[in-house]
Amino acid sequence: MTMVGDKPGFTPQEFQEVWNERGIAERHPRFHYTVSKSSQGYFEPELNQDHVKETLFPFLYRKDIQSRIEALQTEPLDVYDKTWEVSIAPSGRPGTSGGSPASMTCTENDNRPEYLKEEQVESVVFFRGHHALGDGVSLVTAVMDLCDEAEEFRELIKRELKKRFGRRKGVSLMEQWLRQLKRLVQFWIGVLDAIWYQGKLCVGAFFEPNALKQLHQWALEDHEVVGDEPATTTTPARSISFGMVAPVEEVKWVAQTLIGRKATVNDVFVSCVSAAIARQLAFHRQRLEVIADVTAESKNEAVRTLHTKRRELVHMKEMNIVMPVHLYGGVMLPGQSMGNRIGAMVARVPGEVETGCVDRLAQVHDTLYDLKQTPTPLLSYMLVRLTSAISGAFLPNRMTQFLFSKANANAVAVVTNMRGPPKPLHLKGRLITSIHGFVPLPPGIPIGIVVSSYAGNVKLSLSAEPWAVPDGDRFLVYVLEEYQSLLRRAKSKSLSSS
Repeated sequence: MTMVGDKPGFTPQEFQEVWNERGIAERHPRFHYTVSKSSQGYFEPELNQDHVKETLFPFLYRKDIQSRIEALQTEPLDVYDKTWEVSIAPSGRPGTSGGSPASMTCTENDNRPEYLKEEQVESVVFFRGHHALGDGVSLVTAVMDLCDEAEEFRELIKRELKKRFGRRKGVSLMEQWLRQLKRLVQFWIGVLDAIWYQGKLCVGAFFEPNALKQLHQWALEDHEVVGDEPATTTTPARSISFGMVAPVEEVKWVAQTLIGRKATVNDVFVSCVSAAIARQLAFHRQRLEVIADVTAESKNEAVRTLHTKRRELVHMKEMNIVMPVHLYGGVMLPGQSMGNRIGAMVARVPGEVETGCVDRLAQVHDTLYDLKQTPTPLLSYMLVRLTSAISGAFLPNRMTQFLFSKANANAVAVVTNMRGPPKPLHLKGRLITSIHGFVPLPPGIPIGIVVSSYAGNVKLSLSAEPWAVPDGDRFLVYVLEEYQSLLRRAKSKSLSSS
C-alpha cells in the first residue's frame, strides 16, 4: 500500500496509534492470536506483540518493491510466534517507489501553492499475513477499518446486504414459500452438477498432460546437472509484477458489449490470463529450441545429453484455472470478525487454440456462468473443513496433503477477484494512492493472479514460479495486450451497430 501526505511520513508509531484508536484488536481478535503448538488446529493468545517495524524507502523504481514482495512471499513466517507483520517505509519522494501510478501521486487538493505540494512525501506499507490469519476479504476489510472512511463503508455494506437479503414488500407468504422451494430444488440440482463437473476434472488430472509440470520437471533436472553455479544464484524465488489496467466501467462495457449484460469483469480477465499462459508456453517452446541448438556443442557432456534431445512441450488445447470464491459475496457481515470463509471452483477454459479473443471470452463466460449456478464454492469449503477435521484422527498427514494437492485438478493458475472501494481512501488524512494484494501460490499451481479494483480502476498483481513465468512484467504485458484486443473489438462492434 502506498500513500501520499505531509511530512514526516507515516511511521510505525503512527500505525500503532491508528490501530489502537480504531479498536482493531477488539474488532478482529485473531490478529493477536497465534497457532497453538500444543493443540493442533487451535489458536492461543500471542506472547510476541512486535508486529510493526520500519524499513528503508524503495530505492529502485518498481524493482525494489518486486524484490521485497518476493522475499515476503517466500521467507517462512513462524505462525507459533505471530501470524502477520508490517514493514513501513515512512518517507520518500512521491512517485519514486513505483508502487502507484503517476496520476495518483498528488492529493486531491491541487489548489495549494507549489511550495506546499513539495512538502508531500510518499509512504509505503508492506503487510504479510499467514493464511491461518484469514482470507483476502478479511484482510481488505481490516485495512478499511484502519481508514478514515471506515464508518462510511460499514454503512455501505449494511445497505448492500439489506438490498441483497431484505424482505421484498408486496410478496405473499405463499410466494415466498414457493420461491424458497424453487431455490432448494435448484440447490440440489446444482450439487449434482458440481460433483459431476469437478469430479470429472479431478479424475482427468491423473491422466492429462500439463506443459507447466513438464517445465517444472525439466527445471529440476537442469538444476541437478548444472548445480549451484554463480549464474543460477540470481534466479528469483518468485516472479512478481503489478499494475493498473483500465477503469472498471470500461472493462464492464467491453464485457457487456461483446458478450451481453451477464458478462463480468472476472470473465474478461480469466480469458486474458488464459491467453497470456498460451503465449507464455509458446515463448518456452522457442527458448527450449534455442537452448537445444546452443548446447548441442557444449563441452559439458551432462548438459549436452540433457539438451540435445528435442524437448516437445505438450500442447494444452484446454487448461484448468482455479478461482477462490468468498462465501458471503466478498463482504464481511456486520459484527463478523476475521476468518477463512473461502471456497473455490475449477474451470476448464480454452488454452493453446487458434481462436479469436472474442470467441475465447465467450467460451470462458459460458463456463463461468454455468459454474456460478452451482454451489461449488460451498461444497469445496465444506469438504476442506471435513477433511481437516478427520485428518488427525483417521487420515495420516501425508494423505491429507496428497488430497489437497490433487484437489486443484491439474490447474495451471489461480485467479482471484477482489472488489475494492469505489473511491480513494485516506489514512490519518493521507491519500492512499494504491493497494495491491498478492495471492499465496497453492501447492502445485505455479501462477497466481489477483484481479482487484481501487478508486474505480482495475489492477492486476502477479506472483509466479520463475520456471513458469521468467519475466513477470512481460506476462502482464501479454494479459494487457489481450485486453486491448478485446477493447478494439468492442469499439468496432459499437461503431458498426451505431
